[in-house]
Amino acid sequence: MKKRYVWVILLLLVIGLIGIFAGGEEETTEDKIKNMVHNIIGKEVENEDSIVSLSLTSGNVRIVMKKIPLSQNTYKKQLLNDSKQILEKLSGLKDVSYVNLEWQGKLIDQNGNSEWKPVMRINVEKETLDKTNWEDLNENDIENVADDYWQNEIFD
Repeated sequence: MKKRYVWVILLLLVIGLIGIFAGGEEETTEDKIKNMVHNIIGKEVENEDSIVSLSLTSGNVRIVMKKIPLSQNTYKKQLLNDSKQILEKLSGLKDVSYVNLEWQGKLIDQNGNSEWKPVMRINVEKETLDKTNWEDLNENDIENVADDYWQNEIFD
């Protein structure tokens, strides 16, 4: 009977140690943001990460992303819709006080050469993040709601 208790205690100790070492580290806010963005826009564009860069410094989030349009006619709407979803998720994070989203598109020059260049930038302050009802916002209104908005001439 004593041997059984010893084995049970040893088994519990082993399971406990495995749990401690297998648990790993807790996900950082930056990791949460990266996973959230990937869930919205996809992980890859042309076999590269769709997130060019992501930084979180003192509450300021800067995300540079790549996206190829499903169709040229709906490209701006796609970017605004994805931006709305990202801003809605970021508004729920207490560590975020300012957001700068930059979208890059593959632009082709007059010689037929393509290059990834900025096509849209959206900046939103904490006050705007908090007061906006992102769920019901029409994505076309982001241009007016954002504290700063810029779009490339391809959308004119």
